[in-house]
Parts: sequence; structure tokens; C-alpha cells
Amino acid sequence: MNCEKCHKSFQDDALFCPYCGKKVTNLPSSDRKRARGNGAGTAFKRGKTWTARVTIGWEYRDGRKIQKYRTQGGFRTKTEAENYCFALKTENKGPKVTDTISEIYDRWEKEYTGRIAPVTMATYKAAWKYFKKIYPLPIPDITVSDLQQCVDECPKGRSTLNDMRTVCSLVYKYAIIHNLTDKNLAQYVYVNSKKKGTRPAFTADELEKIRKAIGKLPYADYVYAMCYTGFRPNEMLSLKKDAYIKEKNCLIGGFKTEAGTNRIVPVNAKITPILAERMASDSEYIFPRSDGSLMTDEHFRKYCFNPLMDALGIADRVPYSCRHTFANLLKNVRGSDTDKAALIGHADASMTKYYQSADYESLQAIIDAL
Repeated sequence: MNCEKCHKSFQDDALFCPYCGKKVTNLPSSDRKRARGNGAGTAFKRGKTWTARVTIGWEYRDGRKIQKYRTQGGFRTKTEAENYCFALKTENKGPKVTDTISEIYDRWEKEYTGRIAPVTMATYKAAWKYFKKIYPLPIPDITVSDLQQCVDECPKGRSTLNDMRTVCSLVYKYAIIHNLTDKNLAQYVYVNSKKKGTRPAFTADELEKIRKAIGKLPYADYVYAMCYTGFRPNEMLSLKKDAYIKEKNCLIGGFKTEAGTNRIVPVNAKITPILAERMASDSEYIFPRSDGSLMTDEHFRKYCFNPLMDALGIADRVPYSCRHTFANLLKNVRGSDTDKAALIGHADASMTKYYQSADYESLQAIIDAL
């Protein structure tokens, strides 16, 4: 047949023109219905999601020949469901796996703890708790809808939702390697890109309350220091003493993004005494737990930050509020957007970042003016 757009000839059973990509719309209706081919499976909508279905055989019931189907639901689009039909048709139906998703996660965590940074594993552990509803389910019985429901019901922001999808995908990949499943359902989980958590910054009065509590209430110094460095909570808590460069009076740390990795943050005079005291401790970490070990983000939030906020009468704040406070303080300080972006670890302050570099002197000038 000839293409309606470029008028070149190609085979009659093609769905798209191989030269210009134009979709074939002049196929006879009988050909259109058989475009996917016999036995390729089909997709149909069930509620708000799509279900993939393939015929895997036939059986006789009361003298009648009945099709036997295999289905998988929970897909966001018809295309995803159709693409999954091949996996449904070829999947191995041997003895049913009875391992629950929780058991598989425990084995994965034990095996991968030494391969992943402690702060990263702590983030995954915190995100995995929001899959509690499906802990008892054997992995073959879990559907995309089950995973999606856990993500949709999570009250946290987009960052946590992305962590949920990531750790779920890692667990499924581990299960595939150990022949417990042959598909990674986590790849079909949708994260709402518009959902954001509530992380309001501290007001000037609240910041002053925290300052006055230093030496009187536990961990007030940790929170106050976070507000003047801009590190993410897990970045701050993982800082070791070699991250402090005494000659330049600055900290070098950060790891979440390319722009934020090993960034230079000069130490503001307001927190110099705090840092000096922390550097004199016996721990290898600057801001450790009471026993000197690494403090996780979750431990800090639950046993340090939240009790301090309760004692000070400050409501609706989270550890990430410290980073937002730092960003708000930067707004009132004269300095280039490039240097401010370098301090906070953002790559996209303005296009000038691609033509300028942040040097120590300009960063120090901004910090001293806070």
C-alpha cells in the first residue's frame, strides 16, 4: 500500500509507514482488529486501570470448549497492558512461590546492607514502612494495584514516594535474581510529580528560640547548625570530622545530587562555637548519636528533633525545615545566584551557573553576611 503522507509504498500489514512514521488509517476494519496478531493478547479497562489478558489454553466444561485466561491488572495505560501480554503468555507457572514480600525484603536488606551507604539504607528502610499493608502477601499474589495503593496512601511528599518506588524495584530485582518472580511490578508504579510535602521554614522568632535553647535542651545545637549550613538532614548527620577544613573554616559534604556532592559550605560565626565543641568529641562523626555512632535521619527526627520542637512549643516543622530556613536566609543576602546555588547544592539557579564557577572567597562573603 501507499502512505497517505509521503506516498511511498510498503507492505500491506504494517501499522506505521517505515519512512515517515505516519500511522496507517486506511486499513480495512477486519485487518485493524487483527493488527496485534492471533494469540498476542488483549487489554481492557477495569475501573481506572487497564488489565492485560492472554489465552493460555482451552478446556472442556459440560461438553463446551472454554478458553483459559491469564490476567494482570493495575496498568495506567492500554499500551502498558498490551506490552505486558507477552510476559503473561510466557511466564513460568511452576510450583507457587510462598515467600512473602516482607520476607524477601528482609533477605535483600541483610545482603545489601554492606553494599549501600548507611544513610541510603536508612532512607530505604523508612520508605519501606509504607508498604506495611502488603507485608503478609506472597510475591506472586501482589498486583500493581496493591503497590500503587500503598504509594497513593503515603502521606509524605514526592521524595519519599520516589524512595518507595526505588526500594520496591530493588526488592523485585532481588526476587527475580533468586527465581521468586519473573517481573518487576515496581516499574509500573506511578508517582504524582505534583505532590509536595509540607516543609515550612522556621520564622525569625522560632530560630531565636532554638538559639536560646542551646546548652539547655538536647540537640538544639544540631538543629541550629543545620539552619546555617543548608545541608539535608542525612547529609549533615553523616559528616565526619575530616569534612571540616580548619584552615578555611568550612565544611565539605553532600551527596544526594551531582551539584550537591562535596560542596563547600563556609562556617558562619553564629555556629563556630557549636562546631568547635562538636570537633572536640570522641566520635568520628561531627553530629552523632549519644553513643558516638552514626545518627540516621529517622532517629534524629523521632528522638531528637520532634522532642525539641515539643519542648519549645514549635509546631508543624520537620528536619527539612532547617534547609528551607537556610534558603530563606540567603534571599536577604547580597550575592550571585550561582554562588547561592552552590551553597545549597542546587544545579539550576540560573543559566549563569554554566558560565561561572563558585570560589571560596565569594561563598565566605555570603555566609558571613547571614
